[in-house]
Amino acid sequence: MHPAAAYGEDLSVRLGFGGALRVGVPVPLTVVVPPLPYAGQARIEVDAPVLGRTRGETATTTMVPFTAVPGVRRTFEIPVQIGNIRRLVEVRVSIGGREQLRQAVAVDPQKVGGRLAIEISDTSSGLAPLAGLPERVVTAYVGPEALPRRWQEYAAIDLLVARDLDPARLDDAQRDALAMWVRLGGRLVVIAPPGAPALDALDDILPASVGTPSVVPSEPSPPAGASLPPGPYPVDALRLHPGASAVRAGGIPVIAEASAGAGWVEMWGFDPGAPPLARWAGRAALWQAALGPAGISPVQIDAAAGQLPASPAIDPLVHAEVGGAVLAYLAALYLIGRRGLTRARVLSACAAVALAVVVFWRLAGDVRARSTSVVEATFLEQASDTGIARAITVGTVAVPYGGHYAVRVPVGSVVTPVTASGALRIVVTDEATVLDGALENGEARAFAATAAVPSSARADLSPDGRVLRVSLGGPAHRAELHWGNRWYWIGDVGPASTITLDPKGWGSGGGETTSHDRSWVFVGPSDDAIISPTTPMLVGEIQPAAPAFQLVDGGGLDRRPTILLLPVGRR
Repeated sequence: MHPAAAYGEDLSVRLGFGGALRVGVPVPLTVVVPPLPYAGQARIEVDAPVLGRTRGETATTTMVPFTAVPGVRRTFEIPVQIGNIRRLVEVRVSIGGREQLRQAVAVDPQKVGGRLAIEISDTSSGLAPLAGLPERVVTAYVGPEALPRRWQEYAAIDLLVARDLDPARLDDAQRDALAMWVRLGGRLVVIAPPGAPALDALDDILPASVGTPSVVPSEPSPPAGASLPPGPYPVDALRLHPGASAVRAGGIPVIAEASAGAGWVEMWGFDPGAPPLARWAGRAALWQAALGPAGISPVQIDAAAGQLPASPAIDPLVHAEVGGAVLAYLAALYLIGRRGLTRARVLSACAAVALAVVVFWRLAGDVRARSTSVVEATFLEQASDTGIARAITVGTVAVPYGGHYAVRVPVGSVVTPVTASGALRIVVTDEATVLDGALENGEARAFAATAAVPSSARADLSPDGRVLRVSLGGPAHRAELHWGNRWYWIGDVGPASTITLDPKGWGSGGGETTSHDRSWVFVGPSDDAIISPTTPMLVGEIQPAAPAFQLVDGGGLDRRPTILLLPVGRR
C-alpha cells in the first residue's frame, strides 16, 4: 500500500450536466476512481440501459481500459447514451479481472427534457425565466470543471450560458470543445457585467470584447417597444467585433450578437438577475429569444439507416472456397471406399470425417468473417465561413447467418447506436473505439459516428436569386439546390463555378425521384427523406474521405457517396 494514500473512498460518478440530460444523444459521464492499493491492468465498465425492441432488460456496456497505479486518483470522461431513464446506470471498476468498486446512478426524470439550458456558474440562479416557458425547458447549473472535452457531448444542450466565466478555469481541451460546438451549431450566451474577467481565450467566437463599466441613464419617457428597461443600472459598454449587431440601452451597446460558423453567440453586458432587470417584465422574452427555436439537424439518421442494405452480399470467392472444400471432401470419401470397406478404410474414413469437422469449422469462421460487411454513408454539414464541417457517418453492420462482429471507429469520433443494442460492448481507448457485439440470423445493426473534419466550401446566391456562385475543395456530382419544398437540378459542379439559374427550372418534387439521375438520398419533407433542409442548401455528392467504420477481423466495406450539405448565403 502507498504510505501517503487515503484509501476507503467511494467511487464518484457524475452524469450529464448537473444530472440534466437528453435521451438518445451522447452525454458526458465523469468517473473519479479513488486511490486504491492495487496495481495492474484495470477497466471501467458502464452499463447504460437500452429501451427498444430488445429481449428483456438490456444495456450497452462502455468499457475503458487503463493501468492502475497504487495510491493514484484517476478521472475518466466517458460519452454514454441513455435509452431507458427508469433503470439505473451502473459503473464498475475492476483490477486484474476482480471487481473493486461499483456505483449505481439514478436518472432524475425531472432533469430529462426535450430542451436543455445549462449555465456555467458558481451560483444556482439566473435561468428561472426559461423554466416558465410554454415548452418544457430543463435548466441546470454546473461549474467550469463539468464542461466536456469532446464537442459531441454538448449534443443535448440547446443553450449554454456562461456567467462571469473565467477562461483560465478551462483547460485547452475544454476551450477547444466549446468553440467547436459553437461553430458547428451551438448557441452560447456570455453574461459579462461590469467587473467580469476578460474573455480573450474565447475571442474567436465572441461578438464583442469586455468594455468599460458604464451606467444606463434614466429615461422618464422610454420609447415604445424598447428592448431593455430604462436606467439607471450598471452595464458593461461592449466593444463590438466586425460583423456583430448590437442592442443599445441609453445609447450604450449592452447586447452584442453574431453568428459563429453555424452557431450563434450573444454577449450581455449586464446581469439579468440584478435590479431593475430582475423585476423587468420583458426578461422572459429576452431569455426566450436567446434560447431560439429548437435545433433540427438536416440529416435524419433513422431514415439513413433504413435505406442502407440490411443484409451482406457474400463474396463470390467464398462460394468457390466452400464448393471446393465440399468437392475435396466427397472425393476423399469416394477414394477411400470405392474398393469396399476394410478396417483400415473405415479408420481412414473416420479420420477424414474428423479432419473435415475441423476444416469446415475453421472454414465457417473464415466465411463468416469474410462475408461480414459494413455499409456506410457520410453526410458533411459545412459550417458557414469556417474551415470545418460536421461529418455524420451512418453505418450498418451485418453478419450472414448471425454471429460476432467487431467494428473499429477512429479516434476523434463519438459513436452511438441507432437501433437498440443490448448485446453490445463499446471499448474506448486513446487509439480508437471498437464496437463489439453479436447478431442473430437476419439481424443488422446501425450506428452513427460523429466527427469534425477539415472542409472549406462556400455557396452564395445573388439577391435576385438568379446567380449561384460555388467554391468547393473538389468537384461535386448530382448537385441540387434546395429552398423549402422547391429544388433546382444542377448536376455536376466544378471546384469553382458560377451557375445561372432559370426561374422556370425550379421544381417541387418533395423528395420524389424525377427524370434526372438523382442520388439515392431522398431530399425533402417526405417521411423517408434523409435530408430535410430548413434553409437554402446545396446538396451534392463529393469524393469520400477515409472510412469511419472498419471491420477488425476483415470483411467487406460498401461505401456510398459522401453527401455535402452546403448552406447557401444571400450576397
